[in-house]
Amino acid sequence: MGRPVTPQLTTDVIIEMSLLEDRPIVLIERKFEPYGWAIPGGFVEVGETIATAARREALEETTLEVELDVLLGI
Repeated sequence: MGRPVTPQLTTDVIIEMSLLEDRPIVLIERKFEPYGWAIPGGFVEVGETIATAARREALEETTLEVELDVLLGI
């Protein structure tokens, strides 16, 4: 039997810089289409939790180690 076809899960992270007075949100500039500004995120790897993937993607794309306050839209 072949490997089952399942949707690929993705995660995005809204990083709020809470130590700054106006609490800005961190954005990344996309290297690939669609070009422009985006919140950091990417695919969940096999065996990885959503939360772990969110923290990994934030670190890979911004070099920031983040703490998750809440997970939305799982």
